[in-house]
Amino acid sequence: MEPIIIEASFDKPKVVLNHTQQFEITGRSFPENANLFYAPIISWLKMYAETPSLETNFIFHFELLSSSSTKQIMKVILLLDEINKNHKINIFWHYDIGDTDMLKMGEILQKEVAISFSFKEI
Repeated sequence: MEPIIIEASFDKPKVVLNHTQQFEITGRSFPENANLFYAPIISWLKMYAETPSLETNFIFHFELLSSSSTKQIMKVILLLDEINKNHKINIFWHYDIGDTDMLKMGEILQKEVAISFSFKEI
């Protein structure tokens, strides 16, 4: 399984998915077509779910998150929740100092799954 490494751009987040047991999606996420952008990420995670590491850390840190990206991130988190049934998933939800909107978004997403998020103001 080839890693996915995407460098951040103006409207797309940095994505690191490999077998280092620490994944991340960070930056701004408001691509023109969020479904298209996140499709390979979701496919990769579905393959990863077949043979995941015993413990995986996933860092989310968004400066900006569009509503269409939020739907895709929810799909990612739901996949992580499935993996978490048999393997440990740690979600670290980072947000910029004073960005209460992004903190609230993480809290809303956390309520949809059994995984406890670790929140950190950066």
